[in-house]
Amino acid sequence: MVKEDRSGWVAVAPEHTNSTEQHIKPAVSAYQFFQREHSSSIHQQLASSGKATDVGALGREVSSRWQALTPSKKKKYEDLAAQDKHRFLAESHKRDVEAMQRKERLQRERETLILDDQGEGRTRRSRQKEQKKVEKKRVKKLEKKKVKGASKKKAKKKEKKRADGDDDSDYQDDSDSSSSSYQDD
Repeated sequence: MVKEDRSGWVAVAPEHTNSTEQHIKPAVSAYQFFQREHSSSIHQQLASSGKATDVGALGREVSSRWQALTPSKKKKYEDLAAQDKHRFLAESHKRDVEAMQRKERLQRERETLILDDQGEGRTRRSRQKEQKKVEKKRVKKLEKKKVKGASKKKAKKKEKKRADGDDDSDYQDDSDSSSSSYQDD
């Protein structure tokens, strides 16, 4: 099996990735704040008492102490969590606003002036609108020609019938009047 020659390939940076955009650290819960503050001391207590100090045992002990905490003592950690949530929402909002502004700026750049054959400056969007108008006019012209052609063909057909002496003047043509009744001469 022959390998494909990739020596002529050129690396292109993706358009939508922004290397300047920083990752926003997620909000931390009240339990996580408690765990960060007390896990090292709980780990030392477990080790000094001769109990298991693996991740599972440490997690169970931190969880049981969190559940045993009174609401007044939990309030400290809940306040910290509320502050961190506010920080996260503010940073997220700021990032979203910057992304929208960047998107709008890129859109304006895409609609920059394009010189057409006559040297007039127009945007892509205005050029597309003009092309749609031209297309609509062309379609309308074709429809008018079809209608005109059909009525001319109908008139020629009637003339031909009259010239051939095939005059059925006793009957009216449906297209000439709204009712198709018998005429008396």
